[in-house]
Amino acid sequence: MGDGVRGRSVMIAGATSASGHAAARALVAAGANVIAVGRRADALIPLRELGARTAVCDLADEAEVARFAATLAADGVRLDGLLHLVGGWRGGGGLRGQTEADYRDLE
Repeated sequence: MGDGVRGRSVMIAGATSASGHAAARALVAAGANVIAVGRRADALIPLRELGARTAVCDLADEAEVARFAATLAADGVRLDGLLHLVGGWRGGGGLRGQTEADYRDLE
């Protein structure tokens, strides 16, 4: 990764997956400020032990996301990047459970 992420704040959404752990490990090693987000506090513990800031947030809940964003803003956190590893855009069911209408809602 080089110095490109050093000192940058990167949020990993869906960070508790194997991909999330690998990304967090690489980003922390490269000097990034990692914010690992997941739905279960217990699953975030290993990411905190890697050096990531962790947050419990259901990204399918708009009000919960707004509260989380307000917390980051109040803490002076400005995100430089987002790694989106959530298994679908409506939450639950993974990509197979998504419809064309779900995708259009993102646009």
